Amino acid sequence: MRSRIRIIADILRILGDSDVGLKVSELVRKSNVPYVRLTDILDELIKKGMIKQMDSEEGQIYIITEKGIKFLKEYEKFSKFAESFGIEV
Repeated sequence: MRSRIRIIADILRILGDSDVGLKVSELVRKSNVPYVRLTDILDELIKKGMIKQMDSEEGQIYIITEKGIKFLKEYEKFSKFAESFGIEV
């Protein structure tokens, strides 16, 4: 079972890999997180400034911000550090 922080990092990683942003349905599929839980996390990430919700011709899309990119880089560094001690994050 993934921790909440790992799910957040996975969502940010998925958004970081997208050049044009993603709709909720795409994020549900790619992150393997149920819709209700995902929308709660997306709302939290918007409030914290890590992602933005934007209008597109296809509807609402989500994109990662610079703050989200910075968080993801720091998370990946910490995750590697913890794993070197046998701790799963």
